[in-house]
Amino acid sequence: MSRAHPKQPVTGRNIPILAITMPALKLLCLHGAGMNSEIMKSHLSSLAKTLEYRNIAQFAYAEGSVETEPGPGITPGLYEGPYYSFHIWPPKAGNLQDEESIQNAYEELLEIIDDEGPFDGLLGFSHGGSFLAELLARYARDNPATDVERLARCAVFINSFPPFRNDPDQNPIIDYELLKHFPKIPTLHVVGTSDFVHEYSTILYEKLHQKAPTSTGLVTHSKGHEIPRDPKVLDKVVAGFEKLNFAVSFSH
Repeated sequence: MSRAHPKQPVTGRNIPILAITMPALKLLCLHGAGMNSEIMKSHLSSLAKTLEYRNIAQFAYAEGSVETEPGPGITPGLYEGPYYSFHIWPPKAGNLQDEESIQNAYEELLEIIDDEGPFDGLLGFSHGGSFLAELLARYARDNPATDVERLARCAVFINSFPPFRNDPDQNPIIDYELLKHFPKIPTLHVVGTSDFVHEYSTILYEKLHQKAPTSTGLVTHSKGHEIPRDPKVLDKVVAGFEKLNFAVSFSH
């Protein structure tokens, strides 16, 4: 069923115009490694304020359960701990403890979605984006008879890795086979060209764009591994969210 709610037609110069209002997307946000929900809320504040004011999106925040050291760019004292990841990060190939940690995080997030949802979509930054990509791909693979939209009808990736495991030399090995199962839902990708994960964020975008070319959005900016706050970049990101909302509203 469409989320769009048509208003009564209005007429100007005898030309009927149909005004459409779309309800705000309800998104569950997943923070990066060595962060927490309050830090994520702070980093998203400029974007969230605009999107909520314009009734494009509203946000809830999940928090990981694996306590870690502060992540990249997280300065103790400036940002209060404790600091968390959703699972052991970065995960190592063939490591049973890491796989168990990912499985635990998978089950915990499904429980959060069941308890606090439904949500229209998931938003992930960095590690959180990699985890949500793995979550949705695994769920679609393991539950072929269940509609993945019970978890999310869209996804937003900000400076995110695809699902991967590190080899012994600490090089990320992307799980392309798992990515084949990612559902054909609208996605928005925000990618920093100066980010150290730019190559991997671009791969994630390209692979999902191949699956759903008409509903995969991309916003690039010149910054690094951060959630953009520059007004000009924010305008581009907000426009990307508007298109995402439209794609979700008219996806059925």
